[in-house]
Amino acid sequence: MNTVYFWNSLLQGFREIRRVLAPEGRLVVGFLPKEWMDPMALPPDIFTSRTVEDLLCAVEEAGLRNVRIQRPETTTSWATLVASG
Repeated sequence: MNTVYFWNSLLQGFREIRRVLAPEGRLVVGFLPKEWMDPMALPPDIFTSRTVEDLLCAVEEAGLRNVRIQRPETTTSWATLVASG
């Protein structure tokens, strides 16, 4: 939850998760998408805003399967990425 903003590389992070995830394990990542983070004007040397598409592309390239984004409502700020090993 709320860690992808601090990763230097989404792809490297998701590849490592894929490597250690049990064969039928599930990854769940909660995050605030870029369109909600940018208006907060957080320091860019600490926070890297990520789009939903950024996460989807990196997770799929890392080899995770059944990737989807869940949002309880279309107006909610938070998103949850779910994938399996």
